[in-house]
Amino acid sequence: VQKQTHIVIEAFHILADTYPDWNVYIYGKEAENHTEYTRQLQQLIEKYQLQERVFLCGLEKNVMADLQKADIFAFPSAYEGFGLALAEALSIGLPAVGYASADGVNKLLDNGKNGILCEKGVMPFARGLETVMKSPALREKMGEEARKSVKQYSPDIVWNQWDQLLRQLQEHNL
Repeated sequence: VQKQTHIVIEAFHILADTYPDWNVYIYGKEAENHTEYTRQLQQLIEKYQLQERVFLCGLEKNVMADLQKADIFAFPSAYEGFGLALAEALSIGLPAVGYASADGVNKLLDNGKNGILCEKGVMPFARGLETVMKSPALREKMGEEARKSVKQYSPDIVWNQWDQLLRQLQEHNL
């Protein structure tokens, strides 16, 4: 599955004892053909006895309100076109952890500045999470950079670029 949500659970399992005050909240609508995957996620949570620490929250109508309560955005996707959820998290100042090999993710994350880009695998992802988890100062610094990094995608800027392009095409009768 492209989103690779199981990696967050596997990585958090490695860190859970060291960080007893941290929890994981996983959001998103279950796709009709992925009920088996959701069941596997629940089994992983039970296997690692994380029922009180890892929550499958499903679809949320006010995602931004939930993101504002978070400290880190874990994004283990194998690939993305444009990671809208990642951009939204960055826009409110959440440092993120994702894979360096994931197209789309590696375009939004600048390793060490607004988040951490990891090599593939559970252990590298766990190390990336821990880097950010263990340092409130780093989270704050990366959060500030995160906000700055996605300003280029603000509606005003994007709409102005589209407007400019359309005007140029019109001038050239294309």
